[in-house]
Amino acid sequence: DADITWQAEKDVTIEKTNHSLFAVRAAPDITPLGGGQLVNAEGLSGEKETFGKPSAWCCYWGERQRPKPGTIEGIALFDHPANPWAPTPWFTRDYGFISPTPFYFIQQPWLLAAGQSVRLRYRVVFFGGEPAEVQLARIYGEWAKT
Repeated sequence: DADITWQAEKDVTIEKTNHSLFAVRAAPDITPLGGGQLVNAEGLSGEKETFGKPSAWCCYWGERQRPKPGTIEGIALFDHPANPWAPTPWFTRDYGFISPTPFYFIQQPWLLAAGQSVRLRYRVVFFGGEPAEVQLARIYGEWAKT
């Protein structure tokens, strides 16, 4: 789990940027370019369907080529529903990069005034099997209540 609190000592303005705050980079063999899958909580798949779409989570999963060929594994990144932009639009790539990155999609600069703070929570989940098989949605739902 990542629990991040930003506290502004002076006014902070963030312009549109593709730089990520929190991200996951997946092993190549479980990415779409390596034969795996990229899916989000709504069941959309691949970069074309998930890029810029708000979602509670995204994950990569697929058949591993090593260390044990044939094993189905995955990695998911959860965006907590209490985060200020939740559900956040995602920056996704078929080569293995996912990030709930609100600042790439903002229409105007975001301001955190001096003395104010913002809390951001994320969870990374490693799993064996397919997302439905391991009940990734249920795991997210339980964590979201915290």
